[in-house]
Amino acid sequence: MVRITELTRIELESKGIEPLRFNRKRTNGYIRGFNLSGVIRGLICIRNRGCRGKAPGNRDPGVSDTPRPEYNELSYSPKRKRTLKVTTTSERISKLTSNHHLSMTPNPRVIYAKSPGDGAPIPGEHLVSDTSRTIDLDSVPLNGGFLTKTLVLSPEPYMRDRMRDPSIPSYCPTFVLGEPIIGPGVVVVVRSEKEGVNVGDYMYGQTTWEAYCVQPYIEGRVRWDPKNWAPYTVNLDDAVPLRVVPNPNGAFPLTTYCNLLGTPGLTAFVGFEALAEAKAGETIFVSSGASGVGSVVIQLAKLKGLKVITSVGSEAKISYVRSIGADIAFNYKTRDYSLALNEHGPIDIYWDNVGGPALEAAIDATNRLGRIICCGSVADYNVAPEKRYGIKNTTYIFRKSLIIRGLLLADVDPSYTGRFFAEVPALVAQGKIVGQEFVTDGIENAPQAFVNMLKDGNDAVGKPVIAVAQS
Repeated sequence: MVRITELTRIELESKGIEPLRFNRKRTNGYIRGFNLSGVIRGLICIRNRGCRGKAPGNRDPGVSDTPRPEYNELSYSPKRKRTLKVTTTSERISKLTSNHHLSMTPNPRVIYAKSPGDGAPIPGEHLVSDTSRTIDLDSVPLNGGFLTKTLVLSPEPYMRDRMRDPSIPSYCPTFVLGEPIIGPGVVVVVRSEKEGVNVGDYMYGQTTWEAYCVQPYIEGRVRWDPKNWAPYTVNLDDAVPLRVVPNPNGAFPLTTYCNLLGTPGLTAFVGFEALAEAKAGETIFVSSGASGVGSVVIQLAKLKGLKVITSVGSEAKISYVRSIGADIAFNYKTRDYSLALNEHGPIDIYWDNVGGPALEAAIDATNRLGRIICCGSVADYNVAPEKRYGIKNTTYIFRKSLIIRGLLLADVDPSYTGRFFAEVPALVAQGKIVGQEFVTDGIENAPQAFVNMLKDGNDAVGKPVIAVAQS
């Protein structure tokens, strides 16, 4: 057992070598297991070739962040040479950080950045594609919930109303600025701590517009307090909760859950069955007949034996709605609503997806005791309240004893929802109700796809959907 002298310690440190790095057990100032002659030979060796390290005074106290030579060769005996790798703190931190990033997965999302006010949203200004986020799929806390991967998203017209100024009352709360927008979609479960939700389950319902999400989602969720909203405001975040849906196993694409078997199909079925009071031989006018909701209403009406008139926005869409059963179809961009309905009416039922001039023309053309179902008002969504179309023939409502009903899924008897899931999938499987989707690939293109849907911005036929990922 040999005590290392103070002179020896200084010699070691002056050459950039810390004695405690020899990895020998040290007790009461002694280092066990050293061959003194080997240490001395090592010092002589260092003297002869010059010191390549830094003196202690030029290093940070305690820990060196200045790289020393990668190897310090210390001769412990005349016959044996060992190497000692010296790593700095910064190198160790860099290695740990690098390994951490390897486990992170990109989590792109669509952010609600600013209210559009009067006019359509502008991609990159009001709806922003954000690629800065990442997520650790293996260790992100679930807090009793479950982690989902987004497969398909469904842009819907009502989502535009959630982009208004919060001071303007409406039937739905606004989106949260700086957070992902929320809407219907198809997801698959990646991890789960929730009973009844299993890895690999497909689910459909409200979700955030991002690649991965811990459910129930927190980001973007409105802090619901009825005192902060108009008395007729509905909490849409809970109106269509995620529910497990059957794996189609190739029978139909997953996009069908965002069309015929999703919110559009459910809205059409529930509204038609609960409110239309349709009878064979009657005539129904459906505005925006090529939309997800409108196309299903057309087919339900034909199954009931009704005559169907519909309006669309292009010649290609005229061909499409005729292929699914519409008797009369016209392009509202080239033909006035009133002229078309005067020629092909009168009507007994009007399914309103548009509002504005279409609703006014339908009131004129509706028979006594007619039914009007107001499902949407896409003509007004991008227009400031004070600039919206003013209907001038409301006196016909009482003169004809018309029944006008607004439609929100949250207000309809839940039994109709049960009937939908019991009846409509079978009709789809039998080909009695058919649909078509216009697919946009990539969540980075979601803002533009949403705007195109609002503005009827292309001649593409089918319910707009966004394919985010493969299952």
